[in-house]
Amino acid sequence: MRLATALLLSLAALYGEMIDCVAVAIDTQVVTASAIRRLIRLNAYLQRIQPDFSPESRRRAAERLVNQTLIQKEMTLIRYPLPNVPEALKEIQEIQESRKQNDAAFHAELARYGFTVDDLQQEIIWQLTLTRFIDFRFRPAVQVSEEEISKYYEEELKPKQTEPADLDDVRAGIVRVLTARKLNDALSQWLEQQRAAARITYFPVAFQ
Repeated sequence: MRLATALLLSLAALYGEMIDCVAVAIDTQVVTASAIRRLIRLNAYLQRIQPDFSPESRRRAAERLVNQTLIQKEMTLIRYPLPNVPEALKEIQEIQESRKQNDAAFHAELARYGFTVDDLQQEIIWQLTLTRFIDFRFRPAVQVSEEEISKYYEEELKPKQTEPADLDDVRAGIVRVLTARKLNDALSQWLEQQRAAARITYFPVAFQ
């Protein structure tokens, strides 16, 4: 077993990303080492930084992909629809415009991170799907009380302002912030439950 592991590592080092392996198994589904590297490269592209392939970074990316796998499983069960392509293309156009790039520069930067426009389109479709699914799945149970609004205003917003705005003027923004927090909390709790019910196995060789 040790010899096989050492051979796998040697081949991976020799051939780079040509050799793939299972990094995490979630019941009958898997997260591969290449999927982890892909997510790291995508995040690096969006932040315009160098990809970090350290073991810690790969482990964080793996955790995100495990969560995505569990969410995708739920989407499949309820047959949740995907956003249409024009929506994703609009997001891509906004990215290109925000970076003030012509088509050649835009494609070249994508290529430096190992992506094509089609690759980016699929990633954006997933991100749109995830955002809307979270809203669809958890927002009906989210309520923000007047007490919570006042507490946020007094304890978090006012201390940061030299001239505090009137509560009525910032109420809508406070509700958005508190709603987002509660959606994140609801998602985290749901993921904890799904993780507890799933059989998740990590393969250390993928994180060395």
